[in-house]
Amino acid sequence: MTGRLHSIAEPPDGSIEVVAAWYAQNFSALKAIASAKYLVERRLRAYYRDHGPIVTACGTVTEIPDGYDIDADAVAALNPALISSARVTMEGSVEDILRAVSLVEEECPQIERDPIEMTVDRTEVTRLIRAKGAMAAQLDACRKPRGRLGVKP
Repeated sequence: MTGRLHSIAEPPDGSIEVVAAWYAQNFSALKAIASAKYLVERRLRAYYRDHGPIVTACGTVTEIPDGYDIDADAVAALNPALISSARVTMEGSVEDILRAVSLVEEECPQIERDPIEMTVDRTEVTRLIRAKGAMAAQLDACRKPRGRLGVKP
């Protein structure tokens, strides 16, 4: 890391237009700071795992408590009454998954379930859309653009 990160003014209060203008003006600097933060934290976490806290003149770099991860399998083995609900994910052919869901719904109609999430062969869908076949327009209608917040010049 040889470049310098420049300080930026604090985000303004005010209308969304004012905040958006500040964001657009400082986008490159914010992106550089986020990237530098990620790289530094990754390197420090690796060191911390092997050597523990790092004492500096400005403070100690250490893990900051942020709640607990609880091993649900271990808790269930100790006391199943402490498990409030369960979720299962199945993966397989569409026919097998639909059959399994049908069997479960038949045997346990009280179970709530999320809609079945299906994985699309994105490469094949894109190929069919580009081929301009009979199904291209219908498949194209199934797509929604996605993106991340950014700034265009």
